[in-house]
Amino acid sequence: MLKLAIVDDDKTFRKDLNRLIAAEYRETFSVTHFSNGAQLLHKITNHLALFDLILLDIRMPGLDGIEAARRIREFDQQTVIILITGYPEYMLSGYDVQAYHFIVKPLQSAQFLPIFRKAAELAGQRRREESMIVNIGGEAYRLPLRDILYIECANHLLTAHAKTGDYTFYGKLRPTAERLVSSGFVLAHKSYLLNIPHIQFLDKRKAVATMANGDRVVVARKKTGVLLAAMKSYSGGGAVDS
Repeated sequence: MLKLAIVDDDKTFRKDLNRLIAAEYRETFSVTHFSNGAQLLHKITNHLALFDLILLDIRMPGLDGIEAARRIREFDQQTVIILITGYPEYMLSGYDVQAYHFIVKPLQSAQFLPIFRKAAELAGQRRREESMIVNIGGEAYRLPLRDILYIECANHLLTAHAKTGDYTFYGKLRPTAERLVSSGFVLAHKSYLLNIPHIQFLDKRKAVATMANGDRVVVARKKTGVLLAAMKSYSGGGAVDS
């Protein structure tokens, strides 16, 4: 079930929008209502509640929709956002926050439903993409597994080295490895969990793996065979120096 947030300071509008969606989709969505952007951000950052699809009014008292979307994009690139506004001049700002589409008030079902339907399909596709949620400084970050090159353990902290940057959070490497082994990750060392598609080169003699970003990661010698087998089984695996 997809998680949907409706964010608008007009309670009547939120109810009308919810009624329109419910009539079309029945039990497809779990819907949460917010009257402003600050409430939405509080829910996300304090309760690890990330939404698949957000209907977000641009102009609200306090934290407006554009700023709320901008903050969401700092740690979640997956959420599909539809911006709602009664002021078309604000629509250009939506491109900065990767808005999927815009809805102009007053709401017209003939305009809204086709856009919402496609947005819901996209949200469903992204929901099916594997990801992990990590808590950093009280904020929840959704990291698509395909973007993580490797995870490093040091001083009881894990750091996910990803295409979008490094994310450090509390955790244990072995339980994380057990969760991710079916998604193409291999525990190559007591301190390193590697994402097989991102290994460019394995030097078996030196027991070092070179990742897609150029990082050289130590591999336990007893794990080189396991890592090599995993690379060979993965289509397009990296090179090996035997």
